[in-house]
Order: sequence, then structure tokens, then C-alpha cells
Amino acid sequence: MEAKELILRSLEQSQGYLTRVLDGLTQEEAIWSPGPECNSIAFILWPVIRVEDLFINRVIQREKELYEAEGWQEKLGTPVKAYQYTI
Repeated sequence: MEAKELILRSLEQSQGYLTRVLDGLTQEEAIWSPGPECNSIAFILWPVIRVEDLFINRVIQREKELYEAEGWQEKLGTPVKAYQYTI
């Protein structure tokens, strides 16, 4: 199995898991936190999404991450530099 096929299978499998687990979850449920010291589901998913964006776009494709290229920092109100990773 080539590296590309292995990566694609892994990403498809992870996406399948997340799709099944999050199916039917409302936005309110995703951002709900059980307490002040606890993270929401959305917050827990944030690094998963960012690392996938980093890995696929910057490491493999040698392009800008979608977070930066598509202006998600403005859409979400988060600074680019606060979440940039160095490769």
C-alpha cells in the first residue's frame, strides 16, 4: 500500500467515525459545555480539524492552509498567528 492510499484510507475512516458520532447533533449541542472547566464538543474537534488542514494542505500539498487561504480566521474571529504551526 502506498503512502497516499494509506493517508486517504485513514482520513476516510476518521471522517466516517466523526460523521456517525455527530449525526443529528445541533449547533447548540455542539457548543454546549457541561461546566466552566469543561470543553464543548466543538472545542474538542477544533484541533482535529486544524491538524488535518495543516497536514493535507501545508505538508502534503505545500499550499496555504484552508483556515488562512479561505479567510476562516475572519469568519471565526480568530487571529491567524494564534493558530499557525511551523513546519
